[in-house]
Amino acid sequence: YPKWVEYKMQNPKLSTETIQRYKSDYTRCIEYSEFGQLRLCDVDEIDIEEFLVAEIERLNLKKRAVSNLKGYLNQMFKYARRSRIIESNPCDLVDCQDNVYPYCAESGKTKEERTLSDDEMITLRAFLHQHQKDYLLYMPDYAIEICTWTGLRVGEVAVLRWDMIKDGELHITQSEHRIVHEDGPDTYEIGLTKNQKERRVPIGKELEELLNRIQQLQEDNSVKSEYIIADVKGRVIAPTISKAMYRRGCEAGTKAKCIHAIRRTVASKLYKKYPKPTVAYIMGHTEEVLDKHYAYDTIALAEKQ
Repeated sequence: YPKWVEYKMQNPKLSTETIQRYKSDYTRCIEYSEFGQLRLCDVDEIDIEEFLVAEIERLNLKKRAVSNLKGYLNQMFKYARRSRIIESNPCDLVDCQDNVYPYCAESGKTKEERTLSDDEMITLRAFLHQHQKDYLLYMPDYAIEICTWTGLRVGEVAVLRWDMIKDGELHITQSEHRIVHEDGPDTYEIGLTKNQKERRVPIGKELEELLNRIQQLQEDNSVKSEYIIADVKGRVIAPTISKAMYRRGCEAGTKAKCIHAIRRTVASKLYKKYPKPTVAYIMGHTEEVLDKHYAYDTIALAEKQ
C-alpha cells in the first residue's frame, strides 16, 4: 500500500489532500490489522470481504466510507498486478452488494436532509440579504448566494474572476485546492477544476443582478481585485465561505448547512427539467456521478399528489 501511494504521488493532478487521505486511512484501518500483515499473494476475495465487515463493526462505517476503502484496495491490487507482484486482482471477485454493504451503518441523513426545500432556499436567501445589509463587505455571504443560483463548488466560487463572465455565461476554469503540509499549516492554491475540464454556467437574471450588486459594492468601497469574492484584504478563501454557510444555515433553520447541500439542490432542480448530459455539463459531473449522488427527488409531496 505505501508503494502504491508513492506511485500515486507521481500524478501531478492528484491533490496533497487526497494523498493525505490515502495515508490516514491506511494507518487507521490497514497498517496494524491482521489483514494488513497478510502477504499479497495469499489474499483472496473472502479475506477482503471479512476485513471490510470487521472495519464496519469496529468503526461504525457507512456505505460511502466502505466504498472508498474498497476502492483504495482495488487500486493497490491493480498496481501490484501491473508490477508483476501478483497474478490476479482479488478485488475483482469481491461482492460488496451482498456480502459487505448490508452490514454498513445507516446514513445519518436522509436524502431530504441533504438538500434544501424551496422554502429553505427562500429563507436562506432572506437571511443572506439581511446579513449583507448589516455587513456590506462580508463577501462570503455573496459567495453563498452565487452558489444558490449556480450550484458551484465552494472552491470554484472562491476563485471566480470578473473576466470569467463572457457572453452571458460563467466560464469555470479553476478551483481552489488545499495543500496539506505535515510540518506546518495548510495552504491554498489555485489549480484546475475537479475534473480538469472547463465548463460554462448560464447567468440568469437573478445572478446577473447579484453580480452587478457585487461590482457596484467593490467600486463604492475601492476594492480593486480581479476576483469577484474579494474585499479590501484580497480574495476570500473557500474555508471562510464554508464556515459562513454553516452559520447562515443555522440562522435560517435549514437542515443542510454546507455549500455542497446547495449544490445537490441545484443539481436536483435542474435534473427535473433538463436532459442528463445538459445537467452533467453545467454541474461538472459525469452522468454516472450525477445519478449516484445528486439526482435527488426534491418534488414536494403536495406537488406529487
